[in-house]
Amino acid sequence: MRRYWLLIVGLLGLNASAQLLHKIEGVNLVSHKLPTEYNCMPDIAGIGANWVSVCPFGIMDKNSTDVIFNSTINWFGDRDQGLKKSIAQANRSGLKVCLKPQLYVKGMGWPGDYNPGKILWPVWEENYTKYILFLAEIAEQEDVDMLMVGTECKSSIRLRPEYWTFLIDTVRSVYSGQLSYASNWDNYNNIPFWNQLDVISIDAYFPLRKEKTPDTESIEIAWKPIIKKLDEFAKKYNKTILFSEYGYRSTDNTAWQQWLIESRPVDEKINLQAQLNAYQGFYSAIWNRPWFAGGFIWKWYCLPNSGGIENSDYTPQGKPVLSEIEKIYKQ
Repeated sequence: MRRYWLLIVGLLGLNASAQLLHKIEGVNLVSHKLPTEYNCMPDIAGIGANWVSVCPFGIMDKNSTDVIFNSTINWFGDRDQGLKKSIAQANRSGLKVCLKPQLYVKGMGWPGDYNPGKILWPVWEENYTKYILFLAEIAEQEDVDMLMVGTECKSSIRLRPEYWTFLIDTVRSVYSGQLSYASNWDNYNNIPFWNQLDVISIDAYFPLRKEKTPDTESIEIAWKPIIKKLDEFAKKYNKTILFSEYGYRSTDNTAWQQWLIESRPVDEKINLQAQLNAYQGFYSAIWNRPWFAGGFIWKWYCLPNSGGIENSDYTPQGKPVLSEIEKIYKQ
């Protein structure tokens, strides 16, 4: 039986009345490229996490309407056998599971600007629906606790909002768990279907400070105007807000425009203190807000000896910041 975790009423006051029984303290998994017996779930549970987000990728091309999933092109962890294995491993470690589809567009990368043109949108939507229903059926079969219907599909939602209303209704006919959608940080207030979903989800890469190594206090201050807007947004929709992705690279300028440093090699401009300060400021500013449902750290590799102090990627594994995360997740 699915383990319902979701709502109690009357805790937020005013117009916002929904709060999670238990805050989501999770990580986003990087899928296994090949079959492996390595199980990272005990390590994740060991830092105090109570959720994992399994993130299967659908592969696209900017000049095509195809969405390739569950094929030999996709990594093992993104196919049905790999997904079910990850979900089972998570459950055995006492972790709840969110299934979060991701799109990678060849020749573009980020799916938010994908636009096949007016005539071809219905073709893409048919293909994308098949992808999401494939995940919804697995989610129902495997008792997955939450399913995202999409991640950062900015242009599609702006141009074709009626499709997403249809998609959510279609998914609910297959899947009986909690539904959400992962909006990018600059577009959450342009999503017209939050009322159809159980929780508002945001990939929270808000730009905060320009310095290479801003201190914790300046990070906390930079969050204040963002928090004010999120507080009002939660009240408007009477829903909690989940950060479906949050985190900072261990590199210079990590608390600013993170998309500008994504291509930076993982062994360059390493700045462990900047990562630690960004996390500390984040936790101090927002973690205990009554409307905040928690979040999933971006990202966690299911490989031994991942991360480390010579690595500037997002993962906190093997870095000083992991102790800070563990302190928050275990409190």
